[in-house]
Amino acid sequence: MWFVLSLFSCHTQSSWDSVSECLSLQKGEKKDDCLSIHGVELFEKNPKNAKKTIQEAISDPLIRDFIWLKVTREYNPATQEYCKEINNKALKERCITLVRRPHLHREKKRSSPKPLQ
Repeated sequence: MWFVLSLFSCHTQSSWDSVSECLSLQKGEKKDDCLSIHGVELFEKNPKNAKKTIQEAISDPLIRDFIWLKVTREYNPATQEYCKEINNKALKERCITLVRRPHLHREKKRSSPKPLQ
């Protein structure tokens, strides 16, 4: 699991500015990396098309699984829809745990914390 997380920690500095740049890349490692950063944007624009794009455009199954986890966490943490797409056992369990524990994603959904009264 640490290996998977370390793979994606390298991607904090992106040379791609948008999902449209990702989609213009040829299928392969660069496109996979780009979509691992900007994939959630696809879902914000058109979830049905985004799901198809992720399934078809990503060549590395581990990166695809990571994207499904990221989409669940950042786009729709209230459903296991994207968790079901994950093949990696550890990532799937993490995804399901996230969905089952609303307190883990409650803060992400709020724009700002409520003041204490």
